Amino acid sequence: MQVYPSDSYEARTLTHDWWKKAQGSGIYSTKETMYLPAVLVDINSYKTIRGIELGSRGKTVEASVQFDILAANSEECDKIADLIYMMETKAFNLMNINQTGFIWPLNVSGVLSNNAQTWPYMSNNFSMGIARFMENANVRKMSKSLLPVLHSRVIMGLEVDVNP
Repeated sequence: MQVYPSDSYEARTLTHDWWKKAQGSGIYSTKETMYLPAVLVDINSYKTIRGIELGSRGKTVEASVQFDILAANSEECDKIADLIYMMETKAFNLMNINQTGFIWPLNVSGVLSNNAQTWPYMSNNFSMGIARFMENANVRKMSKSLLPVLHSRVIMGLEVDVNP
């Protein structure tokens, strides 16, 4: 499974270019199937809320996260939608990787890198806050599109406690 931002080259290839190529001849290219199954992530409708404790400098940011799932068959599409739905109410730490000087644990050859940083080290020293998915997931199958793939959509709220 591949995860792409909704404005990426891969997302455009799967949702627009693939259909555009087949519009004249009616024949779909199969090279686009290398991107499947895919999840396209779009974050929108930000809302900032100040902390409610007296003297608190923290604040909460809420956003809506849209996951568009594209898969070749219904089993893959349903399984990925269920996995995303199970993230509901889960929390995770946020960090700014640009500040950490992050080094991937494995290099291109699959060999362990020197000075690779672990998740506990980064989350303890470079924490930016905690994010959690809210309990408002909406899962739906999209109507038949012109693409030769199945399409489901999961929309879920995301709440982030931002550290000052």
